[in-house]
Amino acid sequence: MNSSLERFAGIRADVLLMGGQKSPAFLRDILDALQDTLPHARRVELSDVGHEALIDRAASERVGEELRAFLTGSDEFSEEA
Repeated sequence: MNSSLERFAGIRADVLLMGGQKSPAFLRDILDALQDTLPHARRVELSDVGHEALIDRAASERVGEELRAFLTGSDEFSEEA
């Protein structure tokens, strides 16, 4: 992905980057790189959540809350949920 990061720098839309604290390190590294590259990125890392958050009912509800807050422009979501 390092060779394609520059392509993302031109994205002007607001972007929500979501990850889980228990996700593999390489996925967190990718989100770090995207956060540094995308001009309008907001990063949320869900504590005690892995890459399969949507399979876990409690975690999927947290994902839904963060998405809802992002899409409605609410400031209720944080960079660490």
